[in-house]
This record gives sequence, C-alpha cells and structure tokens, in this order.
Amino acid sequence: MTANNVPLPAAGDELVPESLHGLADPEIAPVITMLMPPKIAAPLTDLERRGFLPDFDLRALAKAWLLSGRNPHLVAFASAYLLLRYRLGNNILDTIDMAWREKSRVNLSWSSDRWTAEHDRLARIASFRRISSTKTQYPLLDKYARLLPRSFPGYLIRNSTRLAAEGLRQRHCVATYHDLLLTGVAAIATVFLDRKRYTVQLLPADRSDGSTGNPTPEEARPDSSEYLELAPFVIDEVRGRFNKTPDHETLNRISTELDTPISPFLARTPRNRRGARTAQDIERSATALAIALLDIGVTSLRVEWCGSGDQGFISNTEIWNADGALPLNLPIRHPVMSNVYDHETSTWKQQTEIEDTTVGDAAEATLLQYIDATCPGLENCSGGQAEFSLKHNDGGEPTIHMRISENVTDEETIDEIGPTQIPNNRAAA
Repeated sequence: MTANNVPLPAAGDELVPESLHGLADPEIAPVITMLMPPKIAAPLTDLERRGFLPDFDLRALAKAWLLSGRNPHLVAFASAYLLLRYRLGNNILDTIDMAWREKSRVNLSWSSDRWTAEHDRLARIASFRRISSTKTQYPLLDKYARLLPRSFPGYLIRNSTRLAAEGLRQRHCVATYHDLLLTGVAAIATVFLDRKRYTVQLLPADRSDGSTGNPTPEEARPDSSEYLELAPFVIDEVRGRFNKTPDHETLNRISTELDTPISPFLARTPRNRRGARTAQDIERSATALAIALLDIGVTSLRVEWCGSGDQGFISNTEIWNADGALPLNLPIRHPVMSNVYDHETSTWKQQTEIEDTTVGDAAEATLLQYIDATCPGLENCSGGQAEFSLKHNDGGEPTIHMRISENVTDEETIDEIGPTQIPNNRAAA
C-alpha cells in the first residue's frame, strides 16, 4: 500500500518509520492520515477540507499521533492542541516539530506546563546540535539586510553558530529555524532595548497572515531573492528570554527601531487578540467597571486569583450591595479600554468597546488582563497571588485596589562538606 508513491509502514514499525524519513513537510500529513483508523482520520481531514484546520496544524497532529505511539485519543487531543495554540502561539507546533526531528516520544495527555518544559528541553538539544556543527553562512539574508536600517540596536543573525548561541542565551527554539534562514524564507534579528534582548523573526509580508503558519524550506520560491526585493517584510514573531512575549509598547519600539511593521498574525496573538493592554489601560477599564457597578447598586467586590496548577485559576469571586451578597450572573454593560495596532500608520491607537456581560465575568476578566499585562508567567516557579477589589463604605469615597504578589522560595543549607584544603603532596591524600 502506498501514498504519494511512499510505501506505508505497518503498525508495528518504529516510532517514526524509516519510510517517512526525508519526506517534505507537505507530504507527511497525507501519508500519516492513511495510517490512522477512519474514526480518527475522517473528522480531522474533514475539518481541514472545510478550512477550519490549517494544513500545518493537521500536519502537527499527524506527527503527534505517531510520536505518541498511535494514541487512539487524537481527536480529543486536537481540541486541547488548538487551545494551546491559542494560548502559547507556535510553541506547541514547534515542540511537535522538534520532537519529530529528534524522534522523541510525546504524551497527548501532557499539561500545558509539561508541553512548555518539553519545548525548552528540545530547544536546548537543537541549539547544542547546531552550535557543535559546521558554521553555515546565510547569504540569502543580504536582501533583508539591505531593507533594514543601516544602524539599529542589534544585528541580523548571519550564520548558524550565532543562531544556536541566540537560542541558548534566550532559552528558546530559534536554532530550529536554520533551514528557513538558509533558504531565505525568513530572517532572525537580535534587538536590544533597555538592557533586554529580544529575538525577532522577519517574514515577507504575504507569508505573515497566519494562514499557512511558519513556512517550510520546501516552500521557498526559486526566485525568492528577487521576490524579497519587491515585497516588503514584516515582524512576525518576537520573543524575550525564556520565550516570553513582550508587551505591545516593546513591540511598537522594536517596529520603530527596525522601520518594519508588525504582521497581522502577531497583532492578533492571544496577548493582543482584543487589542494590547498596558497597566494604565487596565486601570482605566477597572475604574469604568467600578462606576458601572456602583450605578447598579454594587457596593463591594472582591476577586482572588491563585497562581498554582498549570495556568493559575480564579479562587474566589464575591459581590455585595447594602443588603448582602449578589449573584455573579448579574448583567452589566461597561466600557473596556485597549490599544489596537494600525497597520497603515504602524502605531498603536486607543479604542473603547462597550461590553455586555455579567458582573462576575467582567470582574474576573479585568483581573486576568491585569496579570497578563504586568506579570505574564506568574503561575510559573513558586507561583503567586492577585486580587481586585472595590469598596464603597458609608460616608466615604469608593475605591478600587488591584494587587499582585509573587511567592519567593528561600533556600536553606541543611548539609555541607568543605571547603577542604587539598594537600600539596597528592600522595599524602
């Protein structure tokens, strides 16, 4: 049995069958889906056919199915995968691609934190592999260099050794982008702002709409050099240390330094899906919400968030009026302030939206946005806590209070050997 002239491996073959080695990425999904039981393959291929599942996501799911030992629960995992794509961006996609290259097993029941840890582990492996291999130059990036400013606070990465070093310094998987740089499909720049380092991916404008994901080397145009002269490129991804996504103010500054606009794909990532928000935006929105709450008779509110588990969670939400506790599903209409990226002017603009929701949802969303805008990753390491409260005591002015605290784990030495002086006469030891 064959697919696209590739012999199909039997179910008992190795994790990544030898017949799939060397296949171009676009060929992988059709081959693997033919191996799947119909009840697994049919719903996924149907979603792709109707445009709900991009080809690169189907490819990742197909790879994950093989790497998990042909787990029968792939369709259930697909919903978790799409949620993680929404939350983590390309991280889970990159993790599956790196696991595929390393022929490393994955578990479809992993938590979000476990996928992130696997991403970091595989990224370090890729970086060490790349840095220990022969230094390779990226000559096709000259076209990008000529369109960037002559001087900016950073540099364009021009060889594989520097690419690997960037991944090791930043603790992310940029070393796996080697083939994209070698074929000129993408470029990577390092930018320094306020003593912090950011890794910036540049793509030709028509490849950054999110419709096809990160391009594969096989998709590089034969005339890509001439194409880059004619088509502008955009900033499609920016990562700080530990793969963190910077806030919109930093994105805007990087865009200015590189004289390059931000792609629509980056502008609508989860952090910016309704418009990027600063702490000042959150404070204005919280104040507007408090006024709307007071208008419907709410005199006190408290929302508490606990930074434990994979993503952290709202641990308590309570609202009261003068007579006592109120239901959380009490309807409310209130304004929400945010910033939206204007691609015509390459700037962020303030916007106000009117939202119809419930008191509980509005209050919890405000606290979660505050955490996301000021302390992303608060649930990592030892975790932390956050709270949002409104108080209006009799005879006093109403006040709002938002607070975030981070847990710090102290280290105590419980045993130690040394320092012990080594004798000059080694034989005496």
